[in-house]
Amino acid sequence: MWTLTSDNLKISRGQYDLSWDNFTYRFEQGCLYHIQGRNGIGKTSLLRCLAGYFKADSGEIHLSYQGQSDNLPYEKPIAYLGHHILLDLSWTVAENIYYYSGLLDVGQTGYGDYLKTAFHLQDLWDIPCQYLSFGQKKRVAFCIFFSQKRAVYLLDEILTGLDSKALQIMDEFLKILLPESIVLLVHHGALPPLWQHPQKSVILGTV
Repeated sequence: MWTLTSDNLKISRGQYDLSWDNFTYRFEQGCLYHIQGRNGIGKTSLLRCLAGYFKADSGEIHLSYQGQSDNLPYEKPIAYLGHHILLDLSWTVAENIYYYSGLLDVGQTGYGDYLKTAFHLQDLWDIPCQYLSFGQKKRVAFCIFFSQKRAVYLLDEILTGLDSKALQIMDEFLKILLPESIVLLVHHGALPPLWQHPQKSVILGTV
């Protein structure tokens, strides 16, 4: 089983300390964790710290598999997707997915082909991303993100603006990911009612 543990984590932004100093929590495989808290409390900072984008001022983060933190099964065990979509706009949808996901034969592998179909990218495959709508770019970003086999998936405010079909697609992928991984999701509101996965709320400032 995978576990991700934060032990007395303290993070500051500039001269300001976040109000949830000494954050201690144990995240476990098989559960969706809904990260909540008021605006500005540091939900994004927490996820980016867990993803390894910067170090905490103090405290420790431990990722372990079957109780061991060495020789983990994945070279890159944590994936992060934020609300800012990072794509090479001059490249086509296919080129972005090939490069960033590592699926060098998307059209020839079962899972890659499934992703392509699930996110309705068939008709956009050869179109440069600069010509896509915001919603279409999100679909490309989701396809890249979910193509990666990881122990921990960190999703930062990615539900905003998604229609019911996109939320249903997300639900299907959570069904695939959760049995073998940990998912942390920052979202300011309630989770979609159709999501019936094992889940816990983590409200920053109260834990």
